[in-house]
Amino acid sequence: GGDHLMLMELAKPLEPGADVSLTVTFEDGSTMAITAQIRDFAGGNESYSPGPHRHG
Repeated sequence: GGDHLMLMELAKPLEPGADVSLTVTFEDGSTMAITAQIRDFAGGNESYSPGPHRHG
């Protein structure tokens, strides 16, 4: 729930409470630099794999 970014296949874990700088690139080529705080989320131990998503 809520707006969020999911970071996958990281080289090392991110620690809750740390800030991370990101540059988001949109489909039209525009970019937005943001700083996000890493938050702990117990449900974050789920398994996701990159690739096509199938909903339905």
